[in-house]
Amino acid sequence: MKRSQSNPKVDSSDGRPASEPPLSEEYTERCVSCQQSIRAKLLKRHRCTACRRLQAVSKSDAHMARILGEFPRLDHWPRWFMAETDELYIFRAQSFLRALILVVDKVELAVLHLATGSRFAFQLATVAPDQWDGFLR
Repeated sequence: MKRSQSNPKVDSSDGRPASEPPLSEEYTERCVSCQQSIRAKLLKRHRCTACRRLQAVSKSDAHMARILGEFPRLDHWPRWFMAETDELYIFRAQSFLRALILVVDKVELAVLHLATGSRFAFQLATVAPDQWDGFLR
């Protein structure tokens, strides 16, 4: 299986250049995968551009190695997919039946969103912040 040599990059999490002012709440919706506020017209099937462009990544990739070093409990997931925006990394882990979405700040690696559930579910269940350590560390 041939893997992409580079990770997809989107201008920003809402599909606009970072130089533009923040979006008004009335024109945004949340992506069902990463839960980031996105310009509504950029969502397709309720997913943002970054979540639609997740690409397979190996555990030896520099971005993955950094994440697995910070969050060691994630190492048991066999398959990983990744996308990035100007501000965040979006990771999707998959096993035969389960899936996990992890959204982290690029600079601080602060977790912004964590969700898990059936690999075949349209939307994964959000994990409460007080339970993140059980999934990550």
